Amino acid sequence: MAFRRAGIRTRAALAFSCVVLVVVGGVSAALIYTVGPWIYSVTRSQAAEQFHSEAQQVQSERPNNISDLRDLLPWDVTAIVGDRVVNVGTAKQSDINPAFRTGGDTPLKVRKLPWGPNRVMLGTVITIRGAPGDGGAGQRVELYSIRPLLGVTDTIKSTVKVVALVSLAALVLSALLAAWLAGLVVRPLRRLDEAAARAANGDTTVRLPQQGVPELAELTATFNQMMRTHQNRLDQSKRFAADVSHELRTPLAALVPASEILEEEKGSMSPDAQVAAGLLIAESRNLARLVDDLIELSRYDSGRAALHLQPTDLVALSHNTIRHRGWQNDVSVAATPGRIHADVDPRRIELVVANLVGNAVRHGQPPVVLRLQGDATHATITVENAGPAIPAEVQAQLFNRFYKGEIARTRSEDQGGSGLGLSLVKENVQLHHGTVAVESVDGRTAFTVRLPLRAG
Repeated sequence: MAFRRAGIRTRAALAFSCVVLVVVGGVSAALIYTVGPWIYSVTRSQAAEQFHSEAQQVQSERPNNISDLRDLLPWDVTAIVGDRVVNVGTAKQSDINPAFRTGGDTPLKVRKLPWGPNRVMLGTVITIRGAPGDGGAGQRVELYSIRPLLGVTDTIKSTVKVVALVSLAALVLSALLAAWLAGLVVRPLRRLDEAAARAANGDTTVRLPQQGVPELAELTATFNQMMRTHQNRLDQSKRFAADVSHELRTPLAALVPASEILEEEKGSMSPDAQVAAGLLIAESRNLARLVDDLIELSRYDSGRAALHLQPTDLVALSHNTIRHRGWQNDVSVAATPGRIHADVDPRRIELVVANLVGNAVRHGQPPVVLRLQGDATHATITVENAGPAIPAEVQAQLFNRFYKGEIARTRSEDQGGSGLGLSLVKENVQLHHGTVAVESVDGRTAFTVRLPLRAG
């Protein structure tokens, strides 16, 4: 399970290292299996050459008798004349089997017989001066010795150590190589993930750089084409909304004054006519607000939204906003002592406060509190209301255009909304380089706007 949760780079490094470990391990085992016997063979040959040299030296001295022979022989050499042992070395007569003694007629030819894990029995024949009356043929002497194979164990250990170090180095290098190769794939995927996250947050201008790897190049081209298509469709939708909004302004210019005249004459109408007139008046006002909001958003989309900054007392602005809309009995204002001055566009910040407080009054439950706080660099405007918590999945969409929660889906005069209010709040706050966030827990919902006190 841990391997499945690991990233591509870790998986590639582990998989590649496992393959290299198996291959290197197999090669190392085969090498040690092959080199071991070879080291034994070479060491036996070296021991045989030394033994041959010693036997040749003894024969060249031409000892006259057995006593002289004993003086010339190394301490570990056993000498046999006939069936009689004339000098006792490391090889006992009982150790020398008949099969090893046969074939020893050729002088100075050394025979080797493995003797235990790290020893070898060596045997050869030399000729010394013979006894009187042998016709000068000389006397045949068999020489035997059991000698250790010096350095075999150390050589094998050194070989194993070298193989182990090379295997470890190959394993580390393979892991680094695998991580590097995986990075060639992971880095573009990370860029793709970051680009997708930016696109999900509304940045339709994000594009990926072209990749050299064909598969990644195709993926990059597909993503960029998708974003261009999305951008084109979004631009078309924005142009359509802007065009429709501007086209609606002409009939609204006649409709709104007519609805105001109807409102003045409602008292002289029949009850049914009053209901119809009230509906017409309310919907004309809603339509006017919707068109104004759409036109305002079209300015943001086209980059034509401008700030007219001036030093503004946010506390006084908030009180005036509430008083002008008749919310004095529905909203309480809590502000830090003194004034909170900030360089803002008063019209836009009034729109922010009006939208947040209006939503709390219409869709929340009392008490509704507007809090204003300031520090050395920022001003904070928080609108709180009681009531059920807003689900997390709804919070993520609150600032999207035309999104309405279940409570805001009515079309009455008091509760009606276009679904553009919070999106306008977000656009206006971001235009001031500020932030807006929502926090909703059981029994309390708060929208918090944070604005810099100084422009830039």
